[in-house]
Amino acid sequence: MNFQPGSPGADESFDPTTGESPTAGQGATIYVAAPAGTFEPGSSVEVGIHSSHLIEKATAATDSGKVGVAVRLPKTLALGVHRLLLQGINAKGQIVRVYAVPLVVTSGLSGDGYWLASSKGVVEGEGKARSYGDLSGPAPSRAVVGIAATADAGGYWLATAAGVVHAFGDARLYSSKQKVSGDIVAIVSTPDGKGYWLVNSKGTVYSFGDAALYKAATTKTVSGLIVGMASTPSGAGYWLLSSTGRVYSFGDASSYRSRGGTAGGQVGIASTPDGRGYWIVSPKGVVHPYGDARTHPAASKKTLTGTVVAITPTPDGKGYWLVNSSGRVFPYGDAPSFSSSEKLPRGQSVVAMADM
Repeated sequence: MNFQPGSPGADESFDPTTGESPTAGQGATIYVAAPAGTFEPGSSVEVGIHSSHLIEKATAATDSGKVGVAVRLPKTLALGVHRLLLQGINAKGQIVRVYAVPLVVTSGLSGDGYWLASSKGVVEGEGKARSYGDLSGPAPSRAVVGIAATADAGGYWLATAAGVVHAFGDARLYSSKQKVSGDIVAIVSTPDGKGYWLVNSKGTVYSFGDAALYKAATTKTVSGLIVGMASTPSGAGYWLLSSTGRVYSFGDASSYRSRGGTAGGQVGIASTPDGRGYWIVSPKGVVHPYGDARTHPAASKKTLTGTVVAITPTPDGKGYWLVNSSGRVFPYGDAPSFSSSEKLPRGQSVVAMADM
């Protein structure tokens, strides 16, 4: 991690005295700026990032109690919530002031584009999402049900209802000790992109590569059919969504209360950047937030039409996209709107979406 004065090329900036919690991607530069009078004039300020242990720290001298320092996050920094700590130290070496704020580290995905996948395996990239190939030509024997991007957005996987996974770009195929059965409904990649999960409609999860299986947080019996899955930022847990709107938590995934009530008939689930909440969406495009998730206003004048099949959040969680089965995308919050570069062949329906 490099600490530099000023804010050259900073991706995010924040004032720790306001108590705000910054969100940044792996490898991003954040600029920490505290106003004059925050620390004792002539003191020094130690800046560090803590998780289970101190990762690194550095000292930035101040002459007026003001501090400004650019922090480059390591690309290998674990996803999830860390603690960003600023300690003011006087000339006697005494700690005289401390600021500690949560730092949410995301995958570093840009939010500058996304891929849409059709049931026949055709992939359409929008924005800066480039195509790495698809299943155009002879249709797969079973319909494609999901798409998941690699950690660096340099590739993606397509999964069919039979559990067959196809890799494109820098995506690799991984092995599993389990035999896949049932109707697969989703594929979710691990945070580092070195594995993925498949889940079938009965709620059986299959792990590949470095993906692990986790115990359920409760002993509730699954009601309805499983229709979606989302991973926690750490990759040490996940949620399963049933068609009745029930959410089942596994590993370090927590259960949360809805902020607006939930009816049955849900089709998609997505985690917030810090994993302390999630959104679920209905076929009519009604979004239900849980935990620290928030609903966002429409970012365009498009009228929501058709049957919504998926929800994908922006990297900072301040927006999301909804996509319908015709491939029309509706942005909300800070989600940008992209013009489609191509149209899916007639007769094909969109079934999944992945952010780059």
